[in-house]
Amino acid sequence: IGALVYLGASKLMVMLKIDDPVDAIAVHGFGGIWGLLAVGLFSKRDLIQESYSASCPGNASGLQFGTQLVATLTIISWVTLTCIPLFLVLKKVDLLRVPPEFEEEGLDNSEHGGQAAFVFEKEPKEHIPPVKPTEE
Repeated sequence: IGALVYLGASKLMVMLKIDDPVDAIAVHGFGGIWGLLAVGLFSKRDLIQESYSASCPGNASGLQFGTQLVATLTIISWVTLTCIPLFLVLKKVDLLRVPPEFEEEGLDNSEHGGQAAFVFEKEPKEHIPPVKPTEE
């Protein structure tokens, strides 16, 4: 099921035109959400007791799934409420994006001086030195 969640999320990111070249959102975001919710769907009383020394009805009453859902929504809310102000400040001070020519070339070259791990080209691209901030 996790693989299907990943594949669906990866395709969704492409459809929404969200730039995620290493599928971090599909793997960590959607995979993490699935991992949280799967506990509520598939948990069993004896496994919870064995793992946590706690009594819980598992998925029989829906309590565990509800708990996992609340945890998922709490994490999403916390991340959203902490990251949006950070990104707005970075955008305001012009530190959120790199110059367009570096986007075109790729940050692996412009920032790190090498190719991406998953790019297989016969001829390596010319080395571009890392960007140094300019004082204005």
